[in-house]
Amino acid sequence: MPPFPKSIAEDPGSVFWQLQSFSIGKEQKTTGPTFLFLDRANAEFGFVRSSTFSIATVLRFPETNEPIYFQAKTARAAAWRDKSKKVSILFQHLQVDLEFASPDRARIFLDLLEDIATAAGNHFFYSYEVPQYVTFRN
Repeated sequence: MPPFPKSIAEDPGSVFWQLQSFSIGKEQKTTGPTFLFLDRANAEFGFVRSSTFSIATVLRFPETNEPIYFQAKTARAAAWRDKSKKVSILFQHLQVDLEFASPDRARIFLDLLEDIATAAGNHFFYSYEVPQYVTFRN
């Protein structure tokens, strides 16, 4: 797997992340080896799965056969937790949950998503860290 760029301007090549799972809203939950691919030309992220024969397939919604993807320019916020492999991206009417292979990969993705959203003219995007749960003792 190629090293990950720290900025969208650093590397004109393809960028992808291996995911352990992802869900889109409540309807679409996918587990197993899947890749999140960045289409730099459109600032879109799509989901791709490789077969045992190294054939890549774009994942599609079963009901509509439309490709599963999201746009950085329409994201409103992203939530993450320190040392967690998960990132949640919030849109106006949808939530996308991504589980990466490691916390470092999740953080690198989030940094790049912020860069891409800004470059796409999305001035409303905000990322924030969700604090760990506080436990109270009686």
